[in-house]
Amino acid sequence: MTMRSQFVRRSRQVLLCGALAIGMAGGALAQSTTSAKTTGSNDADSHGYSKWDITPFFGWQWFQAFQGNNARNYDQRFKNGWMFGERYDFDFSPKVGIEGSVMLGSNRLLLRPSDAPNNANASLKSKNLEAALHLVYNFQPRTARTRFFILGGPAAVWYIPGSTLGPAALGYPVSPNRLETRVEPGITYGVGMKHYINNSLGIRFDVGGRVNKRAHFNLPDHPTGPNTVFIPADGENSSIYASVGVILREGYVPPPPPPNPLVDQAMRVDLPALPTTAPSISGAHDVCAGDDLRLNVNSNGFPNPTYAWNVGGSAASAILFSDA
Repeated sequence: MTMRSQFVRRSRQVLLCGALAIGMAGGALAQSTTSAKTTGSNDADSHGYSKWDITPFFGWQWFQAFQGNNARNYDQRFKNGWMFGERYDFDFSPKVGIEGSVMLGSNRLLLRPSDAPNNANASLKSKNLEAALHLVYNFQPRTARTRFFILGGPAAVWYIPGSTLGPAALGYPVSPNRLETRVEPGITYGVGMKHYINNSLGIRFDVGGRVNKRAHFNLPDHPTGPNTVFIPADGENSSIYASVGVILREGYVPPPPPPNPLVDQAMRVDLPALPTTAPSISGAHDVCAGDDLRLNVNSNGFPNPTYAWNVGGSAASAILFSDA
């Protein structure tokens, strides 16, 4: 393996590990910030969420293609180029969701015919079309304003040539001179952040990559004669990308209404008093001094009426009878 091959592979590993570390650290920081908040109007759980996030995006791809054990592989490679596409996200739980995405990238394919000098590379326009399905884990719930996430999943990648090989491209004839569109399976991965601005819009940042089989365009994997072009059998295609997109929030679910503080308070109900009937007194009336006098009173009403015995304007318990 060449020094360059080792350097490119190590650079890709460092970039991937760094992106994952940044995403996980940011997720942990945002999670701790959210848990430290007290319940109130600014708490994450008081926000609503969207059933679907649709994100048109654009960005840039960095290719490190056809990495293998042969320095020749680096004469068959893609140059960096722009990319754009759209992502569709659905959260089936507060933190876990799925994502489908379609992405179109533009790049140039560099080829050096066999027996040609090092500066005789052909530069051909080409496109790469990717359709991917991702499993997404969010470090914050779907009701949070800011969410860090990681994702990964399978993809299908079409490498589409923009022109044929021939004298116009290389300056002299080559064989074969026809490139064909090929589709290859791949694996995609990435980290990112979503920030919701309001109930309708948000912004999203992504850093990720892709690994898939070599884009051989149906070219042979070895020289077939003088000035022939080929794609070496060893190696793989890989790319790193960075993108930014605008989130369109669909099917927004508003937060539940705040609890009514009056519901949990004790309630007092005052009922009007009903008319009270005139009291009736019964008992012995002809008594002598020193005799016990027993009287009964009867009266109806709501609330129950109260009464007191008085003799000569004073409470009966304070009256002493005498013979006078």
